[in-house]
This record gives sequence, structure tokens and C-alpha cells, in this order.
Amino acid sequence: MFDNSKREIVNFRNVLIHEYFGIDEDEVFDIAKNKLAGLKEIVLSKIEMVDRELKDELIIDFINENRHLDFVIEIIDKI
Repeated sequence: MFDNSKREIVNFRNVLIHEYFGIDEDEVFDIAKNKLAGLKEIVLSKIEMVDRELKDELIIDFINENRHLDFVIEIIDKI
């Protein structure tokens, strides 16, 4: 479970939220004990990806807004 599959994470969440009396306590305990570290890595990698994409978008916007200022473009290119 949680092998980088968004669908598996969503499905597990749906079981926890919607099937209160159909939950296998042993399975939930096993996931909490043995698999949350993997989920943490998935979440952190997604955050890093979004962070990179946002930074890239902000840099592109900044360059486009300041294209007329050569010194700004030179500094941004060095970053």
C-alpha cells in the first residue's frame, strides 16, 4: 500500500472516512506502524515538486515583467 499511488491513498482515506464499522483494525495498525514512513516520503516529494514548479513560474513571471531591465535579466540568469 502507498507505493506512490494516489489512488491507493485516496481509497484508504475513503475507507477510514466512510466505512466506520467496516475497518479492519489490524490493517490500520499495520499501516500506521509500517507504512506511514513511505507515505511521508511521497507527500514530501510532492511538496518539493510543487515548490520547484512555483519557483520556476515566479521566476518566469518576474523575467517577463522586467524584460526591459537588462541587469535584472543578467542577475536572474546567474541564479
